[in-house]
Amino acid sequence: MTSYKKQFTSVILALTVGVLSGCGGGSDDKIVIETPLFCKSPETINDAGNACELVITPCNYPEVANPETLLCEMNTEEWIDGSNGITMPEPVYIAGAGEVVYYYNIADASFDGWALHAWNNTDCDSYAAFDHPEGGTAWGVGIQPNGIDPNFGAYWVMDLVEAPTCANFIPYNFEGEIQTPDIQVTLSNTIDNPTGNFYVLEGNEDIVFPHPRTFESLVVPGGSTAPPLTCEAPLVLNEAGDECITDPTALETFDPEATTLYLKGGFNDWANDENFVFAYEDGIFIMVASLTASAEPYEFKVADANWSEPTSFGVADGEAEVVLGESKNLVVGEDVTVNMSITVASDANYQFYFDAKDPENPTLTVTEVVYNKVMYVRGSLNDWTATSAMAYQGDNIYESTYTLEATDYEFKVADAAWTEATNFGAAAGNEAISLEAEKSLVFGEGVAMNITMTIAEAGNYKFVLDATLPEAPVLTVSNAVPYGSFELYMKGSMNGWTQTEGYGFSYADNHYTLVTLLDAASHEFKIAPDGWEDEATIGGFPDNNTIAVDTALNVAVKNDGGTENLAFAIDTAKMFSFDVDATDKSAPTLLVSEYIPFEARPMLLKGSMNGWSNDDAYEFTYEAGIFTLETTLEAAAHEFKIASADWEDNSTIGALPEASVVTVDSPLTVAIKDNGGADNLMLTVDTTTTYIFTVDATTVGAPVLTVSVKP
Repeated sequence: MTSYKKQFTSVILALTVGVLSGCGGGSDDKIVIETPLFCKSPETINDAGNACELVITPCNYPEVANPETLLCEMNTEEWIDGSNGITMPEPVYIAGAGEVVYYYNIADASFDGWALHAWNNTDCDSYAAFDHPEGGTAWGVGIQPNGIDPNFGAYWVMDLVEAPTCANFIPYNFEGEIQTPDIQVTLSNTIDNPTGNFYVLEGNEDIVFPHPRTFESLVVPGGSTAPPLTCEAPLVLNEAGDECITDPTALETFDPEATTLYLKGGFNDWANDENFVFAYEDGIFIMVASLTASAEPYEFKVADANWSEPTSFGVADGEAEVVLGESKNLVVGEDVTVNMSITVASDANYQFYFDAKDPENPTLTVTEVVYNKVMYVRGSLNDWTATSAMAYQGDNIYESTYTLEATDYEFKVADAAWTEATNFGAAAGNEAISLEAEKSLVFGEGVAMNITMTIAEAGNYKFVLDATLPEAPVLTVSNAVPYGSFELYMKGSMNGWTQTEGYGFSYADNHYTLVTLLDAASHEFKIAPDGWEDEATIGGFPDNNTIAVDTALNVAVKNDGGTENLAFAIDTAKMFSFDVDATDKSAPTLLVSEYIPFEARPMLLKGSMNGWSNDDAYEFTYEAGIFTLETTLEAAAHEFKIASADWEDNSTIGALPEASVVTVDSPLTVAIKDNGGADNLMLTVDTTTTYIFTVDATTVGAPVLTVSVKP
């Protein structure tokens, strides 16, 4: 912005000559030290260097001297007609009684898309059309200009209350994402508001003129203060102000590890507010805001401090509304995003959970929560730092999981600032907590002690805070894996009731999963560890043990009544996925579904033999985990892959590094692209031959390709 200030003279401070006496000596011992002479502006040192004198450089109109600072600055009073050869034209609209008029002028006179954002607040409550003391236009839904003045640009006429004080406004182009800073004008006196009209010029928004001004009237003879160079986003001015450059602070891509995100919106004037900054850990950003109920929805975005395009998150057009508890897909891009909006029905605390584990497809979930802070487990397990925020699960429950060594620990549950009201510990004399045991916590200086805990076996442990009673929450610590360190296996009629390779379950996020091929039969089985321990052996209930495909079945460990074999009748051999959901380990469910590898997509041979095309003649047939294709190839050195029509990475089969050559009748381990199968496969054909291509995908993650000559 242009300051329109230039200094008359250098700032010099006058100091007197100091005379110091030497310690313990007489008058002959005096030491005289001369200090340099300085003068105070607007005086400057004379040619002799021994005195200060006033040297005045006159200002050139339209700049005038400020009587207090004696600096030249732009005159805001009524234009003196004829000055610099300019006669100021009359505006097309003059404010009437009870009105204020804003003019905004653009150098190229392009006003398409420009609108006005105006609002009341507790300090400036002068617009008659809006609620009092707070109310205004929604951001992005502005007031259209009343007209265009050929000399002063777009103008807006606003009605005022009977005794106006001041008013806020922002001219902006929402589509072009161009706006002025927040502008405030005083309306209560004739000095600041002589006519009811105010004039703002592009590039000079730091001055609001109460009298008409044009761009040419801002030029100072002998030293131009004409409108500075302006840049269109995403370009910014360089330090010299004479060139538009790429913003050196802008991010090119979204890197969650290197980004600090803020919640910016109507609840904090779209500012970089440290009270609205997200905590980050392992791809998850979390913050909690205390919001006030409002009849109008709040608008907001999630962005970094610089509004860098790759880290300015909104939603697609038509997806603005955020519903509590529902995940919202976020997008970036100047031409793509719109503001999110959320309606707050009651004064409460709201958690904003921004999941960026997939940085290209982040999501946001907003949930009403108990505490007005992000909560952490803080202690010797993490050097007492605020890391791994407790995620709110609903129903007053907070959770976090830590990998712990076998040792003794001390800790508390607290927010990042150790706020007393949310700094929870144990009551004095009752500091110890045992696994699976509930402990009621207390807060307060000198009241809440460190909680002590002994971990006997290294592993993952879940901390669950039940805040149904916010001032006395209940903490439970348990092994995070529902059935402890046990590895589970399918044991039944299909494998002689033994622990067999290929029948082991994988574990992640409270789910035990297995994909396996089963022959046609009436199978019986249980899911159990090697030693058949009762606390981890899963079976059916006496009156409910039969599996139906795609229907969840309630099961249980033997200790909880799961004593019966699970029954599963299969008419034809197929691959099935088995999913034990042990989120509630005392009430697990089992879901069995047919599994077709490579996302059940049709798979085709694509390569030099068919121009890498989707040719139906090269589509594989599928049955029970086996893909088969019979085709005739001409003599050539062929390169190929086996892929779905759209080449999705999780259904495109290629060669592993240094294993791309196919030898007839020799099985070759291959992989999907996601697992490293990025290279083309190669088969040399000496003479035209009919081959059978077989992909055995019965072992998930390790498909095997065999090419044989048709008998």
